[in-house]
Amino acid sequence: MLCPLQNADMSQQYRVGILCALPIEHAAVLTLLDETHPRIIPLDDDNVYTVGRIASHNVVVTCLPAGVMGKVAASTTAANMKRSFPIEILLMVGIAGGLPPDVRLGDVVVSVPGPHGAVVQYDLMKNLPTGQKIISTLNKPPTALLNAVQALRSHHLVHEDKLQEHLKGFSPRFARPTKDLMFESGYEHPGDTCDDCDYSKLRNRTPRDAPLIHYGTIASGDQVIKYSIQRDRIAQETGAICFEMEAAALMDNHPCLVIRGICDYADSHKSKDWQPFAAAVAAAYAKELLASMPSRSAPTDVPSKGLSDFSKILESLYFPSMGFRRVNIEAAYGNTCRWLFEEERYKAWLTMSSDHFFWIKGKPGAGKSTLMNFAVSHSPKGHSTRISFFFNARGQQLDRSVLGMYRALLHQLISQVSRSWILPAEVSPIEDWSLGHLKTALRLVISNYPRPVQCFVDALDECTVTEAQDMIYFLQDLTRATRLYVCFASRFYPAVTIKNAVGFVLNNKNHEQDIEEYVRGRLDAAHTRQGEDLIHQLLLKANGVFFWAELVVKLLNKELSCGNLHNIQKTLASLPVELHDLLHEIVTKEPDELFISSLQWLLCSNTLLHPQEYHRAVMFTLYELGVANHSDVHVAQLSQLNTQQLRKFVQSSSRGLAEVVGVTLAKSTVQFVHESVPDFLRTGVALKLLTLDSNISNVHEHLKRASMQWLAAHDGLCHRAIEHAIHHANAAASVIAQDGFLKAISLDPVLRLVADRDYPESAILSMLSEPIQDVWGLPILYLRGGGLVDFLVEFNADRLVPTARRIGIALDHTSSRPPLLTAISRFKSNSLGARAYGIFAPNTSMELIEALLVNKADVNEIYEGRTILHSYLYGFPEKDIIRLLLAYGADVNMKDFLGCSSIWYALHIYRQVKDSEAPEEGLAIVDMLLGAGADINAADLDGNTVLTYACMESREHCVLALLNRGADVNKQNAKGRTALMYACGDRLLSIVTVLLRHGARIDIVDEIGQTARDFSGIIILDTIDAVLDRQRTQAT
Repeated sequence: MLCPLQNADMSQQYRVGILCALPIEHAAVLTLLDETHPRIIPLDDDNVYTVGRIASHNVVVTCLPAGVMGKVAASTTAANMKRSFPIEILLMVGIAGGLPPDVRLGDVVVSVPGPHGAVVQYDLMKNLPTGQKIISTLNKPPTALLNAVQALRSHHLVHEDKLQEHLKGFSPRFARPTKDLMFESGYEHPGDTCDDCDYSKLRNRTPRDAPLIHYGTIASGDQVIKYSIQRDRIAQETGAICFEMEAAALMDNHPCLVIRGICDYADSHKSKDWQPFAAAVAAAYAKELLASMPSRSAPTDVPSKGLSDFSKILESLYFPSMGFRRVNIEAAYGNTCRWLFEEERYKAWLTMSSDHFFWIKGKPGAGKSTLMNFAVSHSPKGHSTRISFFFNARGQQLDRSVLGMYRALLHQLISQVSRSWILPAEVSPIEDWSLGHLKTALRLVISNYPRPVQCFVDALDECTVTEAQDMIYFLQDLTRATRLYVCFASRFYPAVTIKNAVGFVLNNKNHEQDIEEYVRGRLDAAHTRQGEDLIHQLLLKANGVFFWAELVVKLLNKELSCGNLHNIQKTLASLPVELHDLLHEIVTKEPDELFISSLQWLLCSNTLLHPQEYHRAVMFTLYELGVANHSDVHVAQLSQLNTQQLRKFVQSSSRGLAEVVGVTLAKSTVQFVHESVPDFLRTGVALKLLTLDSNISNVHEHLKRASMQWLAAHDGLCHRAIEHAIHHANAAASVIAQDGFLKAISLDPVLRLVADRDYPESAILSMLSEPIQDVWGLPILYLRGGGLVDFLVEFNADRLVPTARRIGIALDHTSSRPPLLTAISRFKSNSLGARAYGIFAPNTSMELIEALLVNKADVNEIYEGRTILHSYLYGFPEKDIIRLLLAYGADVNMKDFLGCSSIWYALHIYRQVKDSEAPEEGLAIVDMLLGAGADINAADLDGNTVLTYACMESREHCVLALLNRGADVNKQNAKGRTALMYACGDRLLSIVTVLLRHGARIDIVDEIGQTARDFSGIIILDTIDAVLDRQRTQAT
């Protein structure tokens, strides 16, 4: 595996970030790059970046995830960018709605402060009894950017702007439309389009055909403004001249300049006609602004290199969850935490003018992690290198150990240094890093490091006392002879001491002001008549514990949503002061089965649950309890809840003690809102409640039975159900015998799971498990002889292994004939269709296949999304078996659940070998399929053909073979991209040459207006030109 951070030191060359929300905005910015550099893939960052140059600035450009808009996505994307690159200038560039009549379609609006700021969040305005509005105040853009805007604005008073000059570089797709229709305020669409609109309602304006630049306040909110009356009201209250959806999330934590091209008038007469031009003109202003600003460092071309010593070391240090904890810490609310920079003791440590250690201590839930995350992200960097590690008690072993901390810190140090720096000779890649290796490497790297190092370590109390004390001794020794400065954060940790550390307890007046700001911003009753009294009482009871305040605000807001404003003070007065007692109140107050099941799954699972997985697990647990009926779980299986619905289910089922963490649903997990929650649940009355006055083993047994109910349902997540069942059975095994469970798990669902996990010898006919049981008395899986033990070891089920061995040894099977054939011949009446084939693996005997086919098995039936032909082609198939399947009518063009046909599966053969090995057997099977009518240009659900995949995987031999057999070299996928575009993007010189020689066109345009040249670096462009020149010469 390649290290996720190749060319890591080159990321430090990019100090200008440009963030876009939509593909058309992204395409416009990319069009105006003066040059594009080879791709940089940062660590623990899902953003996809384009790096290049505008004027004298190295810039990095990214876009929000597909289909995701708004504040959360914008904030997360910006945070990832700033963590991966040393961003000093951040621009939000794109399209927006404008306020007529002064602002017109195609104009540019730039965010500069007005009476209410440069950006105002209009959906957080509060009504006062007097009728006045309280408008939330956000940070202004950085002073350096405002100075640059002012200088450019002054320049434009004397000289013409260069917008038109920059717009010449765009394709016709970005051309300026001719119609600019603005209807009277209050006149809305009578239909879906403007076709039926009354054109007498148009406002008369003097025509103009050149964009103007406007400077003022931009209104930002969660909803698209679609009505002119709403637009005008917000504009009157805020002074805004532009309306959009992302900027409010950026200004406090990621101050930036917002540049918007106007594409509509924020009314019901919206049209997408102006979006391309509006995106282009916004990008043009961004380019002119950057060209007017001097660069701190000269632009640098990023050379294309293979894995260097740096990259090999980074690869060996990397682990997938590195940095996961910090990414999931919620950003500091509003202006909270900024007081830290005024704290004299912290300032002294930050400027390296005091002791080497600064130790922040606080109660559980005081907000230490949020403060540390803020400090890492916002502290002035100066000339030092900043590294950090956030211990994660809910993570994998490396996430919560000193070994993982050393690996992460060393990785960050090496990734942030220039490659001109000479790495100590003793530091080299190690396959299995030990504490000793890591300490030696850290000592060598830090001792020779070219800059001071500031290290932030959060949740020191999450690792063991022995580990923590040993680590502190090591770091203290290291600071004596190096420029290493360490900031710790932890609970009050009596067993660990740090000599000469500057201590700081998180309960000061500024921290209380943070809690007050949060309460005023989040408490729905803050601006009622009782608001000030409520806030005063709440702050007194919070006693400096931020998490206590968060929980109470949620509880009070829930009361308010039920219309219980009159009881709100009584509710607050009844809540206990201590966090432990508050959690006790929440957990023990009339707990129902839904709440208990939720906590049991979250506390007792060995992995974090995906929201859909959590939903199924809880519903099947209620079914096992008899609380939910078959209809309820059937609905749970069929329903594909969206992100908002899942968040509500998690919130309600856990009473606010858990949340969905993650920007996109696919990468989200369900987690406790704070580490104090599982700590509390493992003690005293809470544990007694969760175990129903019994042993924790009984809870695991209960969840195991629920998992088996889920398993029997055969839904799309049953592979997760078996993993949960094995974990809980193993946890319960020390108290409760699991013989029956081990016999049961070898039936259908487990066998399918084993096949999916590449245990081909275990892939048995699932639907025949009962007949085989009748014949042989015990499940067929045990006939493998030790296979079940291997399977359990794979799942770390150490307590189940002795029982499995006992069962396996007790089985005495002496028949020479495969039991499956015996079952087939005895139970001919059973359906032998795709359920039988679906879990077959390659290398099954010809005898078995013929037995199934002779007994009328449907060769084209689909099971688990595949046919038998797909299943056999996925391995190294025997030609005789493929011929047999084709002879019995296997359809070579049937597609699986991903839209892939048999040709796609045949491509899998090429994945198993190197190009130089020329797999003739694979070619013979491809030819066999083509002879049976297979479509070589069949596309999957994403529109990709086998030729596209071969290019993506750098399989030159396969590319040439497919082209010689009729593959369409210019076929476009769902994004409009061709095989040539992917080959150019991955800098595959030889494949680019092959494609061009077979007629690949370079003028094909994808969905955002890019051609193959836009994906190419300098070397690829030279190759394209050379091949085309040669073709033109040969043609003449």
